Amino acid sequence: MSVEIFLNDLFIGTTYGTTFKNFYDDNLLFLQNQPKLYIRMLKRIFVIIFVFVSIRAVSENASHLPEKIYFGYNELYKKPNYKHNQYIIKSKYDYSDVTSTITEGCNNDYEKICAIYKWICDNISYDTDYKIYDADKCWDERKGVCQAYCNLFYHMAKSVDIRVEIVGGMTKDHDGYTTDEHGWIFAYTKKDHGILLDPTWGAGSVDGNVFTRSDDYWIWFDVSPEWMILTHFPVDNSYQLLDVPISRSKFLSLPPVSSLWISYGMNANDIYDMVMRGELSLPAFYADGEGKFQFIEFPLQESLKIGRFYTIRVKMLTDHNIGIANNNAVSYKKDDWHYEGDGIYSIEFMPRETGGISFCIHDQDDVWSNIIKYDIEDPTEEDWNMLMQHYPLDTPLARNVENLFEKEWDDAGIDNHELLELIKKHNVKELPVIYTNMGANLNIISIPMNYKLKKGHTYTFSIQPRNGERWAIVNDEEWYYEWNITDDGIYTMDLTPNQSGALVIYVMLGNDNRYSGCIGYKVE
Repeated sequence: MSVEIFLNDLFIGTTYGTTFKNFYDDNLLFLQNQPKLYIRMLKRIFVIIFVFVSIRAVSENASHLPEKIYFGYNELYKKPNYKHNQYIIKSKYDYSDVTSTITEGCNNDYEKICAIYKWICDNISYDTDYKIYDADKCWDERKGVCQAYCNLFYHMAKSVDIRVEIVGGMTKDHDGYTTDEHGWIFAYTKKDHGILLDPTWGAGSVDGNVFTRSDDYWIWFDVSPEWMILTHFPVDNSYQLLDVPISRSKFLSLPPVSSLWISYGMNANDIYDMVMRGELSLPAFYADGEGKFQFIEFPLQESLKIGRFYTIRVKMLTDHNIGIANNNAVSYKKDDWHYEGDGIYSIEFMPRETGGISFCIHDQDDVWSNIIKYDIEDPTEEDWNMLMQHYPLDTPLARNVENLFEKEWDDAGIDNHELLELIKKHNVKELPVIYTNMGANLNIISIPMNYKLKKGHTYTFSIQPRNGERWAIVNDEEWYYEWNITDDGIYTMDLTPNQSGALVIYVMLGNDNRYSGCIGYKVE
């Protein structure tokens, strides 16, 4: 290897390395005119100097290790029967100095594996020309196919005494597309235990001839066997790391798996069990929440029922607002959720409308984006009855009624259940209007429940004022003050409207002789 290539590879990716590389470039002519022995000596000097000044740089690199591997399980899976690996291509390079730099500051083999994986995902692109299979050319060109990714990982790990096996087999992507030749990694964290990872999938994805680097490479690091077997089927069944390995035909029959399921923290055992039972039925998933939260608990089903309570628990990784949207109307925002501590929020909610219901997140552009979306099953009579117990005004009978402002009616002493019964009893299509913030001034005892009244008909109005100096009913321009007042403060008036137009119950709230409307009707 020439001194130029040696230094370029040695110093790549570090501030200190760039400084020494610039020094070398400035003195290139001098070096080229020196004897080979002298150049070899200079190589050794440069290595010593580089390692000395790299301590701070690699400490900074080590700080990029995740404090917690959110998308792995950190479990150690026993993998016996180590043997010669047919997928390993010999290397002519010594990766020990570079890998020691990358893993400086790591406390154990697990952290070293993590650091190597991160470096490869950050620096190696997929070779869309499909020509680079070995570690050395992958290192030189900074690209390669899956075998090159795995071989580079293997040789870098081996150089710091970490035992690695390259696993070969077939894969299935989220669209259900399968390939018969893919490689991934089993890395030993101690003598006979280790973890599964796929640096190729972790690095990014390929669409046609375009490679796109992943924003979330930890998804494919320290992957549980239950997740891995849904997308990766090894030639050697022992690499499944399952108590009961599955067959190739079973693997091919499995439904496609979305990487979002892993990213959003779904439990691998739950999904694996559902898949194996042939009962996998999940909501639609969207990518806008990646890196912002993880699910702890949510309904593992494709559709929900009206009138049933469901629980969602999430761990927020950012300070984004969250909510539940039933037919695009966002409710149950973050302030309505119960904060359990440690970034964990939970809520119990009930679908109250047909259509769809979504868990959504609010982004910095003031847009609510769906993260998961459920269908709502066609409601049965039992579903409506269940809903009626908790939200009676969300039943179809009440939803079709105009002027149904439940807060104002509740303020006026008519709760939701009583209001629904009155709507049924009087066959109401349009309620009288309780003006905004005026319901709190009275308790309604008995009033006409239909907005439209008939001229010449007699109606009874019975209220119990809470506030106000004087109460009146006005029909067009005729004022009526003749209330029958009981000892317990109930005002009653029988009134026959003689004028078409408005009929309003008014109250004088102050001493300025000004009246404010409380409840309004229309006389026809």
